Amino acid sequence: MLLKTTMALLFCYTTVFASERRVTTENTAVYTKPNADSSIVGHLAKGQRAWVMEESGEFAKLRSRTRRELWALRSHLEEIKPSEPYNLGVDVDAPFLAGDSDFKRIRFDLGGATGRALNESFLELAVGVEYFMMERLSWRNSIFYRRYQVASDFMGLDTSVRGNGNLPLGALRLRGILGVGYRFATAIEGAPFVELGGFAELKGFDIGLMVKYLNRSIFDPDRENVFVYSVVLSGGAGFF
Repeated sequence: MLLKTTMALLFCYTTVFASERRVTTENTAVYTKPNADSSIVGHLAKGQRAWVMEESGEFAKLRSRTRRELWALRSHLEEIKPSEPYNLGVDVDAPFLAGDSDFKRIRFDLGGATGRALNESFLELAVGVEYFMMERLSWRNSIFYRRYQVASDFMGLDTSVRGNGNLPLGALRLRGILGVGYRFATAIEGAPFVELGGFAELKGFDIGLMVKYLNRSIFDPDRENVFVYSVVLSGGAGFF
């Protein structure tokens, strides 16, 4: 009996969570609270698709990149059958981001990395701050410390400009990153680099995998180029 009840509750929860709907009424108002007397922050066009995260009475909570409260009347939304094709050009997030005064431009991150140089493996720990100059363009600076078993440890600063892009894969929310930058180090380890990776949202934070390629041979052909593989936890701002 307990198992059946648990399964029933789980089914109800997953049915409501991240359910895709279509707007059925032109200029459907979007409110800050599940109340028609609350402030209206924008309107959705008829035919536009939205992801409903939860329901409250006559209202449905819409997915928001900036994690703001966005609510619309359930009667103006209809469920979309799984067999229907997904239109990647339509996303309810977009109208509420470009002019959103509450859009937070700062992200903080903590990461651990590994790689191989000087014929031995190393570990790196980095703490970074990323500033979004605009939705798709950011500037990140991070302090890192690299530890070897035999070779001398050193620390430094990575600075890079990144291009960011959201991948609209239904309820799975991913952010892709491509960046270029320069590593300043206390040892003779300074070098330009390119970086590539992706982040997924998890419980209000972003967790991601990054690959950084340090072109150390650009100044000295005898120096080897190095790959750095990182796992990063990021939070502090509402990019999505």
